[in-house]
Amino acid sequence: MPTCLRLCIQMRCRWKRWRTKYETEGISTIPSVCAKRRAKLGRLRTSLATAATCRSEAETGARSGTGCAKERGMTMNKYYEETKVADGVYRINGLEGVYMDLFVGTKAALLFDTGYGFGDLKDFVRQLTKLPLIIVNSHGHMDHTSGNYQFDEDIYIHPKDMDFCRETNSVEGRLRTAREGRDKICYPERVKRNIIPEGFDEDAYIRKGAGKLKALEAGQVFDLGGITLEVVELPGHTSGSIGLFHKEEKAFYVSDALNHFTYLFFPEATNLQTYKQTLYKARTIPFEKLYTGHLPVVGTRQTLEDYIDCVENLDFEQGVPYDTPMFPDSGARMCMRKGYTPEDIFKPGFAAVVINKEHLN
Repeated sequence: MPTCLRLCIQMRCRWKRWRTKYETEGISTIPSVCAKRRAKLGRLRTSLATAATCRSEAETGARSGTGCAKERGMTMNKYYEETKVADGVYRINGLEGVYMDLFVGTKAALLFDTGYGFGDLKDFVRQLTKLPLIIVNSHGHMDHTSGNYQFDEDIYIHPKDMDFCRETNSVEGRLRTAREGRDKICYPERVKRNIIPEGFDEDAYIRKGAGKLKALEAGQVFDLGGITLEVVELPGHTSGSIGLFHKEEKAFYVSDALNHFTYLFFPEATNLQTYKQTLYKARTIPFEKLYTGHLPVVGTRQTLEDYIDCVENLDFEQGVPYDTPMFPDSGARMCMRKGYTPEDIFKPGFAAVVINKEHLN
């Protein structure tokens, strides 16, 4: 999810306010903490600073090589890569660190999310399919919707996230997104790079807006011909978060709605109880594979149980203070699954929720 963002806004944890899943840009100072905890935070500082910056090396599935987008010779139409995960199903990724999913049936194709839209996503998609295209946004955050502008088609999105998506894609929001792209932490060298490709027009980009948004409905089914995708409401990360259940493959594509590091402290998030009910609802979906918006790792039903265990046993008072530049006084805490620490963030079974008191009830 991200960055995770607001999920998307490259997140910056304070000196040792753990950085993970979403994009982070630096470390600042932490307010007064008891000496014992401050010492512990200090010991974790080095390992976490490299393990959880903009997206982990594992999360981004970053391509090999070094240097920024221009140094790699990346242009608008040579920016993305795809991985085929099933017949007619491609995961699209790039330096943006966001996964977009393309489903190609015999009658039509569907693109799930459009990322930041720094590269020419439309051209890339059209290299994979010439079929009529349906576009669906998983939720309204900028890292999943900023590429909407490239498409003439209607963009389906849950009505509860429609206004928020337009706000996220305001001139101010898109300007912030573009400028963060010029100073993003890249892998494997773990240094800030400019991931904006040659030919990118910032002045035009910031004025493109959210695209032609169209409300989708819970339970709506997209029949692509051999691929059937059902819309599943998954409120929590945002009120209008949704997933797509691929019936033939028994695969659940959930973007940021369900993941190992869920943000529930932004204003657009629901409370913890709503998110808990969403997790229980996901249990009723007969999926075997779970695909999230920022991880290359394919989850299983056990992955979902790990998320549920984290929420059912969440102890806010034991959580680690967590802050971001946009919400410096949010009071959010990183509440991890029992038995795990921030150093375990990429270990199997890790799960955490970042939440503040306002979203507990």
